[in-house]
Amino acid sequence: MAIVAAGAYADSTAAVRKSIQGDYNKSALAFGHKDVDGSVDMYDPDCSIYLQNGDAADIMAVRDVLGKMFEVFQKESESTSIKTCTVSTKDGVESAKAMVADVKSAVVFTPQGKRLAIRDVITRRDYWEKTDDGWKIKQSRIISDIGFVNGKKMTTFDPSDLN
Repeated sequence: MAIVAAGAYADSTAAVRKSIQGDYNKSALAFGHKDVDGSVDMYDPDCSIYLQNGDAADIMAVRDVLGKMFEVFQKESESTSIKTCTVSTKDGVESAKAMVADVKSAVVFTPQGKRLAIRDVITRRDYWEKTDDGWKIKQSRIISDIGFVNGKKMTTFDPSDLN
């Protein structure tokens, strides 16, 4: 009996992981089309996003930043892959915790016409809940965020890199 229960749990976890990966894929596709709404659709409206320094942002702030990025980005793309996923149920609410690697890439041009290839590599932990509207991210915590400009790792922003 325990083996059957363990197998059912594994199937459930696999199904949840597949569903959540599908949401990440939809968001990435929307990012590639400069679709702000589609890029943030997987987030609950009350989602809190915690940055590496501990500061918190809400989904409206993320929407604003995406809109500004899309104004200057060319050839943008995103891919997100789940590294680990655990599923649980508490008080009848199904939830999942996913550790993901997210890579955003884009090309921008400086006012001087210089072409810059930008890549942002983020590791984050997303906390999902099953809602009436499907799975939604209730909280996201950025664990690491490494930016690259023309292949050079950026530890701090130096405006001269844009000239």
